[in-house]
Amino acid sequence: MTTATGDGQGSPAGMTKPAHGKSPGAADPEAGAGPAAPSPPERPSPGTAVLIDPSDVPQPAPEGGTGAGPAGPAGDGEQPARVVTDLESERRQLIDLLIYAWDRARSAGVWERLTDGLAAVGVQVLRPDGEPFDPNVHEVGGIEPTEQDALVDTVAETEVAGFADRGTMIREPVVVVYRRSSSG
Repeated sequence: MTTATGDGQGSPAGMTKPAHGKSPGAADPEAGAGPAAPSPPERPSPGTAVLIDPSDVPQPAPEGGTGAGPAGPAGDGEQPARVVTDLESERRQLIDLLIYAWDRARSAGVWERLTDGLAAVGVQVLRPDGEPFDPNVHEVGGIEPTEQDALVDTVAETEVAGFADRGTMIREPVVVVYRRSSSG
């Protein structure tokens, strides 16, 4: 841990730099032959910025682990499954929040920014207008009658956009499908 001192320099946590510019505990040639005993660490005064060195923070032991840190005792670099699960859960919460915002946006510019942001993390907005209707990936929200054979079973429009995260469906698009009009 390091504290910010008035001269813009950092010093070890709890240690203050004396006015003469020497660190506490350093040998002072004027004081005698041996180094002085280090003084006990002082608490930083209120309002002093405290910078924490990540290497000073103890690492939690993985569940069932030996306390060797995230890399495990063999240093194989594997993270605990719990951390990965937490990250995926947090990612999904952020994606759900972006979808919520996307659904309520009324500006084309906002939709574009949200669509680009979702795409950047692997989420695709699904608006299958003009594509063949597929009951496995589309939900029917309405029927549009047509006399044109080429349009039958084609998505006429998307009522509610769908979303897929890295190819996994999050929400099916709700679509209007062209069906042959009943002439009678």
